[in-house]
Amino acid sequence: MKVLVTGGTGFIGSHLVESLIKEGHEVTCLVRDVKRAKHVLGNVQLIEGDVTQRESLNELKREAHNFDVVFHLAALIDPPNIPYSRYYKVNVE
Repeated sequence: MKVLVTGGTGFIGSHLVESLIKEGHEVTCLVRDVKRAKHVLGNVQLIEGDVTQRESLNELKREAHNFDVVFHLAALIDPPNIPYSRYYKVNVE
């Protein structure tokens, strides 16, 4: 299957990506920082973007029809000094 993962550099996402690759799936990840993602994820297709920035998702929109499944794991989890509005934008909107 062709799989898209958001949040692939996080704890759960990186383990999911690893499992998907071992199972032979073709994995693409939406990431904010390609350099960090290459270190964390290894050899997967990367699309740079941010789930909170609609304009940065243009490439993803062009590719959306190519995916069989999407795992949306992008989220903020309790870092200090982050306003509630930021949590809401990332985790809900």
